[in-house]
Amino acid sequence: MLSGLALKTGMPKNFLAFTICLFLSFPLAVLFRFIKKTKLRHVYSLVVGFLFSLIVLEWQTVIFLVIILLVYILLENKRVRTNSLIIPLMLVACVSITHIFRIIVYGEEYRTDSTAPIMLLVFRLLDLLRFYRKLDQNEEKSQDQKEDKNKVQPTKKHKPSLFEYLSFVFYFPSFLAGPIFYWEEFQDFIQLEGIWSEKDGEISQLPKTRGLLVSGRKFLGGVLFTLLNMFVGKKFNTDLLFEGDLPTNFVKKVSLYHIVGFIIRCKYYGAFLLTESVNDLSLFNYNGIDPKTEKHRWNRFRNVEIWKIETSQTLWQVAKSWNIRVNTALNTNVYTEFKKKYGTFISMFATFLASAMWHGFHFGYYACLLTTAILIQASKIVRNNIRPFFINKDGSSKRIKIAYDIAGFLWVACFQLDYITIPFIVKTFERTWAFWGSVHFIHIWISLLILVINFFYIKLRRKSKKVD
Repeated sequence: MLSGLALKTGMPKNFLAFTICLFLSFPLAVLFRFIKKTKLRHVYSLVVGFLFSLIVLEWQTVIFLVIILLVYILLENKRVRTNSLIIPLMLVACVSITHIFRIIVYGEEYRTDSTAPIMLLVFRLLDLLRFYRKLDQNEEKSQDQKEDKNKVQPTKKHKPSLFEYLSFVFYFPSFLAGPIFYWEEFQDFIQLEGIWSEKDGEISQLPKTRGLLVSGRKFLGGVLFTLLNMFVGKKFNTDLLFEGDLPTNFVKKVSLYHIVGFIIRCKYYGAFLLTESVNDLSLFNYNGIDPKTEKHRWNRFRNVEIWKIETSQTLWQVAKSWNIRVNTALNTNVYTEFKKKYGTFISMFATFLASAMWHGFHFGYYACLLTTAILIQASKIVRNNIRPFFINKDGSSKRIKIAYDIAGFLWVACFQLDYITIPFIVKTFERTWAFWGSVHFIHIWISLLILVINFFYIKLRRKSKKVD
């Protein structure tokens, strides 16, 4: 049936299956609101997610099952999970092998396969490993300090059984496209912690139907961005940059690049908003009541700040506002660990390198993400040394600061942002080199010049201090 429908629509069969499952997630997520019993909620999450996996991933579901079951066996072995490298290295190996398999079998062809679910799974299982270790530490403390119960902090959280673990892995609103979530969050959600409260001996619903309006707005936004990518993207796409006649005027050329870059980002904006919308419906995205505004918050899985990205004056702000849940996971697993031994720049560079490896082995990923690390470091130097001239001693902005803000916006949001977006999409060395070469690699040369000047400036300052 799907094959026939794929021929009629012109869509690849696997992508059509993914789209159908994505939109089926919306009504099915609403049903989560009406299932109160913990075991039934686990069963529902597992069964629907596993069916989605069979529909979209087909035979690759077996590979996915082998990986998650092997990880569970290792997690249950205390000696293995105590070793800091065995499970992380295995997860890295799994995601690397799936990327290599994808390149060998499919090449540059877009295809929905087990790669994305395994990529999303890596950070969730790393966090689960950290949770197991935390429980192990609590057990050791309780044995060492039996006489002093106050020193041990008890927790309501428990290790997942195999059944709960599979429910966690196959949670259908996030299984195929994210966002990333963790076992403790999932356990709260399944047990309705913070979603329902006992009042006068009855269960009363906190958010009521307000989540439907929030979800509806995100859904419409997601559909709008997706349609922009689908229809406007037919004219303004990366092929236009390499096969069409580019304007010779620099401003017109950069403007064209900015339109293409924005239309590319619309695809991701649509995906982020749609996955948030589904989790609003299931109430997983519900994040309690804001103590200041006393309004219900629907931002547990906020994955993108579109306005901040498109109007940003620094690439660091762009990085913090894009794919927020993945960035948080990278910060926890890479940046924080490297920061203990190395400086800020090396830690940031290692984080972007890890992100590139997580995405795959195409040249464009490394060109995009490693260049971003260099550009961010250069922009920090400029900001730290030039911005103070536009700020008064009392911290208020001078009138002329608007010129600094406009220059930052034009340089970052209208220039640099597109020059890291497009290589990520074109992937190949040839197209990345040609694209950057069309503006003479100006964004890289300027950033490298800033770094070199700063290096010698710091060296001169140190010498002058020694002389003094």
